[in-house]
Amino acid sequence: RYVIEQKKISGTITAQNKEYDRSEAATIHQTSLSGVIAGENVTIDSGSGRFEDWNAGTGKQVTATGLSGQDAANYQLTATSTTADITPRSVIGKISAKDKTYDSKTDATIEKVELTGILDGDSVDIDLNSGKFADKNAGTAKRVYADALIGDHASNYTLDASQTATKADITK
Repeated sequence: RYVIEQKKISGTITAQNKEYDRSEAATIHQTSLSGVIAGENVTIDSGSGRFEDWNAGTGKQVTATGLSGQDAANYQLTATSTTADITPRSVIGKISAKDKTYDSKTDATIEKVELTGILDGDSVDIDLNSGKFADKNAGTAKRVYADALIGDHASNYTLDASQTATKADITK
């Protein structure tokens, strides 16, 4: 009894950057495939791309392992990889802040928080200690913003501070 083994081939790919989506799936494109016998129909399966993990980061390893095409069953793709980025997902918060008496600082006390755009299963919140007034001077209806996130998955998100703002007073 004889066993006919698949022919091992290699290829090069490129991968698209993506926004954090709690998935290791990567969109890949084949740039070349070497070792395929002339006339055979074999390509790298664009759906076989996987990031090394699903967390946001730059220069993350992306690997493709699957083949497609009429003759794909006759071949085995050796691990083919490249790098791509997973960018943090932008989220917007709604906040409220306490008025305060002038103290020469821009620190603000944030009271209520609501975030939109967090994916199910992720633990992320606005850091209540990240509140800042636009400036330190006394005045009414002064812009207050928050600019930091906390939680187990906070590094996968970025807070849109320009839209995460409210108004509060600094009294004399």
